Amino acid sequence: MRPRENNVYYEKHHIVPKSKGGTNQSSNLIWLTGREHFVAHMLLAHIYGGGMWQAAKMMKQSNKNQIRVYNSRLYEIAKREWTNYLKGKPRPKNVVEALDKARTGRKASEETKAKMSAIRKGRPRSGDPSKWKHSDEAKEKMRLAHIALNTGSRLPVMYGDENPMRRPENREKISVAKKAYWEKIRAKNQLGKEIL
Repeated sequence: MRPRENNVYYEKHHIVPKSKGGTNQSSNLIWLTGREHFVAHMLLAHIYGGGMWQAAKMMKQSNKNQIRVYNSRLYEIAKREWTNYLKGKPRPKNVVEALDKARTGRKASEETKAKMSAIRKGRPRSGDPSKWKHSDEAKEKMRLAHIALNTGSRLPVMYGDENPMRRPENREKISVAKKAYWEKIRAKNQLGKEIL
């Protein structure tokens, strides 16, 4: 590591980030000034992207030992890139639990409820099925499925004239495909007998 000068503030930095396989060995550590450390993390974020934006974003956070000043433009870039990286990724279980705990007992305003409802429109449903609102057509399909499940009868949609498996052109394709499949299996079995 480079020698430190007196009266200069330094921070330890991993040359190869730990998330990229770097270690805590002295050969992978370097002393950087606060500014150098900040620039190093911004460069790593631009090079690697993804989780490196979290490290760049964390460079903004101060603690009792250091006060970090952060340019608003750089903060916006780091925050935006980190948010884009997280899109579509499930939240860790501990984060979900913490958010649930924080919301427990809090009442949402009517305006907030309306916004949440608008966001949910068009998404797949989850939760208590008894509270769902279904169209008459959907209700009829569910009724038939329930009857079929309880009586062992067959659903007309799956086994009636609408079933694509019953169309003559499809039946011929299925027949040819099955014959080819079984010929292949027979050939493999015959080859296996010859080897033994």
